[in-house]
Amino acid sequence: MSHPRHTGSRGPLGGPAQRPIVDRGTLTRQAGKPPGPTCSSALFPTTAEMLHSGAQLAMDPYAQEIFDLWFSGKAPSEVVFDNEKWARYMQADAGLQQQIAERLAEHAASNSVRMPMHQNGGRHEAEFQLTWHAEVGGETGGYRSGYAVLHGTDRTVGDFGASGRFSAVRRSSGEGYTVTYTDLRFVFNDRVNMNKKYASDVQFGVLAGNMARCLGGDPPRDYILRVVWREPGPRKFDVGGGLLKEFRNL
Repeated sequence: MSHPRHTGSRGPLGGPAQRPIVDRGTLTRQAGKPPGPTCSSALFPTTAEMLHSGAQLAMDPYAQEIFDLWFSGKAPSEVVFDNEKWARYMQADAGLQQQIAERLAEHAASNSVRMPMHQNGGRHEAEFQLTWHAEVGGETGGYRSGYAVLHGTDRTVGDFGASGRFSAVRRSSGEGYTVTYTDLRFVFNDRVNMNKKYASDVQFGVLAGNMARCLGGDPPRDYILRVVWREPGPRKFDVGGGLLKEFRNL
């Protein structure tokens, strides 16, 4: 949810990108406001429940899972999604898969792979670990999908991580080599919170706090979210002889 790759970005809970950026006085004005409705009337809890239900209806199941943990006020400081449901969801994002392929291709063609292979008679095997900023979904995010709520990794909690094993083998022709990646593990590291740089997130945070109070619950609680999934592979990259190509069998 930070350091966007695209020109568009979003607040960490899905607020539209830079529409508008919070000016210097916005946070001061928000902080100086009274805590919101006292909820003494039955009208306030009813309205809050309607708003909460409406927000959930607008979200897909993945966005709901992230939002409900935050809104409940009971989320632990760190949450890990490591299951088949989220694995399929993250694997289905074409943009993220392209980013992964590009990073593995860079690694396959790097001296850290090439040199040991040449020094060991045309074969090299080892573990690897890569980290970079990754994004899912569209350019501006939102609240409707899990992709939109996640949008971009947060470097302060680990960014995006890829790890596993690889083998590099020189081709029999002597021109180039093939790198095969297996036992792959990916982690999308993020923060679920209100980004105070964006007016939409500030306003949403105030509204959510009021809704929680009128419903008799705890205030929303920020947390670190790590989405983990695995791929047995192989992912194969043909290096040398011109264009680097990927041959993947998942």
